[in-house]
Amino acid sequence: MKDPKDLHRIIKSLSKAEKRHFKLCVNSVHKNENNYTILFDAIDAQEEYNENKLLRKLKEYPFSKQISRTKYLLYEQILKVLRQFYSTHSEHGKIGALLNSAEVLFYKTFYHQALEVLKRAKKIAIANELFGLQQEIMEREKLLLPYLENYKTIKPAISNFLNSYERIAQLVKTENEYKALHTKARLYYDTLLNFHESSQVDAVFSEIMEHRLMSQESNATTFLSQVLFYEIHFLNANSRSNFARVNYFGDEMFSLWEAKPAMKNVFRDTFSRQLRDYTFCKISSGHAQRDIPQLLNEWKSIKPFSKEEAGILSLEIDTIHFLLQLVNKSYSGIETICHLIKEDHLVGLENLPTSQQVVIFYHIAVYHFMKKDYAKVIRQIKQIAEIAGGKLRPHILKYVKLMELIVRYELEDEEIDDKDILRITRHLKSFGKMGRIEEMLLSSVKKLINLPLLDEPPMILMELKKLLETDHQIINYNLETINQQIIKVWVKEKISKEY
Repeated sequence: MKDPKDLHRIIKSLSKAEKRHFKLCVNSVHKNENNYTILFDAIDAQEEYNENKLLRKLKEYPFSKQISRTKYLLYEQILKVLRQFYSTHSEHGKIGALLNSAEVLFYKTFYHQALEVLKRAKKIAIANELFGLQQEIMEREKLLLPYLENYKTIKPAISNFLNSYERIAQLVKTENEYKALHTKARLYYDTLLNFHESSQVDAVFSEIMEHRLMSQESNATTFLSQVLFYEIHFLNANSRSNFARVNYFGDEMFSLWEAKPAMKNVFRDTFSRQLRDYTFCKISSGHAQRDIPQLLNEWKSIKPFSKEEAGILSLEIDTIHFLLQLVNKSYSGIETICHLIKEDHLVGLENLPTSQQVVIFYHIAVYHFMKKDYAKVIRQIKQIAEIAGGKLRPHILKYVKLMELIVRYELEDEEIDDKDILRITRHLKSFGKMGRIEEMLLSSVKKLINLPLLDEPPMILMELKKLLETDHQIINYNLETINQQIIKVWVKEKISKEY
């Protein structure tokens, strides 16, 4: 705890149940009022942390002369209690607690008791396919063998143990290889795809997909390695804008979760991450009407660990509803959801990664754009720039800049000449190669901005008009639905007005 305000933040974040549990644990050791509860209550009473006021309030207590150390000990005590409070919320926590108990029993020389505790831990690990933890449990069992076996039983016990250990070790080895491949794919997808040339990402994904383990699903011998196998394929298809394959691998990925629903809690973070990706995939691909009710039920079934996480989950669900209405151009009630996201979920938004904040506010800007409320679009774009600190995700940045270009033109705040367009085009291209459809859309915007009065439309607009037909497959598979609407709606309107 480096910042004195950290203690204040963690105390103010505690729920009533967490505070009650903390005081029960502390008071069970210290029957009367003690330094921990006194300091806890004094800090909890402050809405804004003030060191001087705190010291004045506590000056009658001897520990106030060592306030820094007491605060540190209180902070550590809170973390200890929270670990205990949440120890039964996950299978990992349960096994971890049992391993700690077995270790204590081992050093107390209660070897048979230690073995019984390890058996309980192993039963949980086996039921939930936690092979890494099974290996860790067996490491503890290995230490017990010499103490529990005699000269008659030691040889068969070692033989059986080694057979089991080698099988688990191989499963763990394969699972770890998939974890390594997934980590590489995920980090490059989340960073290089957002901040660097797409060709770099293509090269990395090509290398990943050539790995022997990515050739077929049968190589994945555990549940976790199977869902990671499909997530890697999902990310690879997404990075190449092959949305038909994205849907296919997303469906395959989630069929595994549906077949083993108990695993959603065991591998909670993996499930939440894949659910988020899969949900947005369905929305952007136009499959939302059929699949989204089931996915929303999945979101609602996630049990949050804390009130902060509950707030983030609520924000996720409201964002899904917002995007659905945006895609379907169903604006009734969308203003209310906008207000919820920007005002009621303000704390939740601040706890999200910057890139995710940018995506949410970008789509709010799209909504204002569709409603032709251009003043709000400009304000939203400025907010995006502030959040991102000048480092927007490039595939979002392209559309933000194009939207800004159109809005500036519509508002006629200033003349846009060829130099401005050339500068913006260079700026967009500096963030990565644009596809053929993006190039056509950008070209069409430039043409429309400087469109002379012609008797017949230029060829670029005729091609664009054909491209933007709603049943055209190319646009469906090569441009995200919401992004396409930014240009599609505006350009088609211009074409209809001029010709």
